[in-house]
Amino acid sequence: MPVLLAGGEGRSWRCGSAVLKRVDDAEQFLWSASVLSQLTTSSSIIVPRPVASSSGRWVVDGWTCTEYVDAHPHAGRWRDILAAGRTFHACLTGIARPGWMDSADDWWRHGDAVAWDGRAPVGPEPYLALLGRLLAFVRPVDLPSQVVHGDLCGNVLFDHAGRPVVIDFSPYWRPVEWASAIVAVDAFEWEGAGFEALTWLDNIDPSRQLLVRAALYRIATSAEVALAHGIDNRKLTIHAATVDTLAQLIT
Repeated sequence: MPVLLAGGEGRSWRCGSAVLKRVDDAEQFLWSASVLSQLTTSSSIIVPRPVASSSGRWVVDGWTCTEYVDAHPHAGRWRDILAAGRTFHACLTGIARPGWMDSADDWWRHGDAVAWDGRAPVGPEPYLALLGRLLAFVRPVDLPSQVVHGDLCGNVLFDHAGRPVVIDFSPYWRPVEWASAIVAVDAFEWEGAGFEALTWLDNIDPSRQLLVRAALYRIATSAEVALAHGIDNRKLTIHAATVDTLAQLIT
């Protein structure tokens, strides 16, 4: 009998040795499946492979299939998540930017465009005020872009041997260390990592700009969600604390 898995937006079901998940963007998954099915990965991480249907298709009636790996979240292993992300991104080096990114249209892509492409943010006024403060800190970032996983913090699990398992690939075309900065911001905001999380990239230039753009991405996405569904005051308060802390770091 299928078992609903934690995470996966409530759409992932384990069926024996496979995970079935319904997706909204079939084009994105088709591309991801093509990449991951052929990707040569390091032995230090596990990347579950997509599984094709009996007819050879990656998506059937909106459903996808991926190998199941017995792995679970492990609180506090943020530096291992950062390392796993860097290893995974090294494996993705050389993958061309996919054309579907030009037409992708959702809250997360809008947030990414606010952070990097000058898109005007939209949302309730309290969110726009926070975003305005962050946008005042934006400076050019001279780093190469490549395909990266933009949502690592909740999507690196650990198997029984402690090896990282990278799941739910969320592709973006950005600098590798921006993905690391998102881990830092997520850990600071939602996982109790504290101020130290915002120092994890101190050896990366320009760490502050990457953190600002990671926070812009997350908060601009939350702003669009709030516009559609109403303000979550707890989330707004947490985002405000992030902006206050980054302002102290930068000024």
